[in-house]
Amino acid sequence: MKIKFILIFLNIFILINPCFAKSNYANINSHQANISEMKYKNKSLYIIDKEKKIELIDIPNITLDNTESGIERINLQTGSVKVVHCNIAIIGGSIGGIAAGLAAGTFYNTRQNHKTPKIIIIEETSHLGGQMTAQGVSALDENYLVETSGACRNYQELRNNIRKYYQNNTNLIDSKKIDPILNPGNSWVTRLSFEPRVAEQMIINTLKHLTDKNILTYKFRSKSLYGRTQSGKIVFSSNEYTGNALRSDNKIKGIGFYDFTNKEIFEIQAKKFIDATELGDLLNLFSIPYVSGAESKTQTLEVNAETQSNQEQTQDFTYPFVVEYIKDGKFIINKPDCYEKFNGQKKYSFLNYKMFESVKLNDDSELLPFWEYRRLIDKNYFMGSSYTNDLAMINWDSNDLRNENIIDKSPQIMAQKLRLSKCLSLGFLYWLQTAAPRDDGGYGYGELKLRYDIFDTKDGLSSYPYIRESRRIIAKQTIKEMDISASFNPGPRARLFSDAVGIGLYPIDIHGDKSITELNSNTKPFQIPLGSLIPKNGGNLLAGCKNIGTTHITNGSYRLHPIEWAIGTACGVTAYQSIKTRKSFSQILKSTKQVLKIQSELINQGNPVFWFDDVGTNNPYFKYVQFLAVTELINNKTSTNLSFNGYSTLTFKDILPPLCRALIFKKHKNKFQKEINDFNLNILKNNPESNALNFLVKHKILNKNITYNLNDLVTYNTITKIPIGKTVDSPQPINKFEFAKWLFEICQN
Repeated sequence: MKIKFILIFLNIFILINPCFAKSNYANINSHQANISEMKYKNKSLYIIDKEKKIELIDIPNITLDNTESGIERINLQTGSVKVVHCNIAIIGGSIGGIAAGLAAGTFYNTRQNHKTPKIIIIEETSHLGGQMTAQGVSALDENYLVETSGACRNYQELRNNIRKYYQNNTNLIDSKKIDPILNPGNSWVTRLSFEPRVAEQMIINTLKHLTDKNILTYKFRSKSLYGRTQSGKIVFSSNEYTGNALRSDNKIKGIGFYDFTNKEIFEIQAKKFIDATELGDLLNLFSIPYVSGAESKTQTLEVNAETQSNQEQTQDFTYPFVVEYIKDGKFIINKPDCYEKFNGQKKYSFLNYKMFESVKLNDDSELLPFWEYRRLIDKNYFMGSSYTNDLAMINWDSNDLRNENIIDKSPQIMAQKLRLSKCLSLGFLYWLQTAAPRDDGGYGYGELKLRYDIFDTKDGLSSYPYIRESRRIIAKQTIKEMDISASFNPGPRARLFSDAVGIGLYPIDIHGDKSITELNSNTKPFQIPLGSLIPKNGGNLLAGCKNIGTTHITNGSYRLHPIEWAIGTACGVTAYQSIKTRKSFSQILKSTKQVLKIQSELINQGNPVFWFDDVGTNNPYFKYVQFLAVTELINNKTSTNLSFNGYSTLTFKDILPPLCRALIFKKHKNKFQKEINDFNLNILKNNPESNALNFLVKHKILNKNITYNLNDLVTYNTITKIPIGKTVDSPQPINKFEFAKWLFEICQN
């Protein structure tokens, strides 16, 4: 009776002392679910059985005046913590984290209100969206096919919703009100630039159907403090890599977080975890094997790798800021205390660009204006009082902090380096205002006004630095330079992965001062293999951000906005499928059937896993073409371009191999790849057309009473002789799109 009374008292105590307070960020107050109102079961009361002092870095709270403000010192005493349960815990509200939550949430019933969230996102800052919002890079780094076939459909929808916001809520000129590819900033580095606040509101709207039904919820200003393994061991946040890796059978059970706002500790327990933090925090916390910095040639066999590995050689990080150009104004800030140091090192420069004018080069190319590089608002697109002046986001070589790695450093060292980065950025602003060469002669653009309100920070800088390189898991599949570089891939695409779960395209772009930074190598359109998201020893954790299995070199291509979205999306689908099938991530990866199930779910949600330049995500034949490509039912290995050419006609000679493969797929889904290889080696080895005809007649796919002329066009009335579903009695030729649909139906029925 006494024990029962104590337990009831403890539950009441928890319910009247909520650990999840609302964020002070006005736009999202109403959308952040109050997890503290959930019912806590008695078994959810856990004891931290070890007194310990821990220092946590609180990056958003670092100031120029006091680095100590960014260090939280926590005295852990023996006592209870509040535990919340969910299916999938996503640590990090980055682009990858948001995409993971959205993808996983799609599987849950949105027609009912859920008592407890299935998915919880925990974010260190006060913002959702990572590099698109909190990190200030709202001029997106993308590929030339991003609007059609080069990105996930819901990423494209988010971009279009950002456009619609400006078209519906601002006074645009008439031509831009109806422009389907509106770029509010008219910047030359991207097809879409915008204010970070607009992106965050659209992200919130995108998640609303999940947050309204309590399928998904998110919690801000919280950072991982300790971890709990399945065996019961508690591991605490460390500032260096210990090498004591989790065994594959010792999964993560829970993660304890520190709430910076309320100075409280809470724990999230889940079936699956996704590390979508910007620096791969959970890898360090649980000592899951990872690498950071540059590997050596010996380690990766990459041609352009360094001779010796260097853990400190990470990419530059940056604090972007936004300035408004006000003609005849004068808004010079106080000189930052590191200005003379960086200016003396000639860090501040236009790099031969001019502020508002283009520069013609001897090879007839030109350098476009610096001001328009990452401009967020072009005032010429707006009328009235909507925007009377241009706004530009400054993210340039001059405010990239170099040779200052913050991975696996103490909070004190991290805080010092981050403060230095802030000084560098404000120093660049001071240089622009006072010393930059003017197009009209003289020096300094005092007309540049720092906009403190854009990021809502005291210093006007982004609330979190733009992180280009993270800890990276030692993965089941590590992506290397030779997998994606144009130099090693003569065809139209990079290396094809049978377990592809996404696509990307971006040069190998590395910011730093080593010779490798000159590489800036072109890549071929590449894929994201599922194996790159799964640690070799990580149990129930996936990498969902820039922490996937890349090298220092290939990280330079996989770190950009739409690629990170695709990574997160794949993690969300994989985590859900793992829960549904009760199979580990490693077991899924070993099963052709399970990998194909994940690929099919991704395709059904509008996520390309294979590169085409003429089959967009809104094409009605998208899922058929993607499915056939990734299963190799249609052979793309010999293609000379990225096109599917869906409206082209086919001969019987063209359709025989795909029909054979479809039949094999239907009969041997579990061992499909092996059966296809055997088929290609044996059945089609000699006289392939004749053998294929006999194979299909034998299996009653073709009519044995008909003589097929292999060079005849396949028409609707001839295809009726092949029993593959509803057809039309017409002499019109069948095109590749229709044939793809029929092949898909053979496989599914």
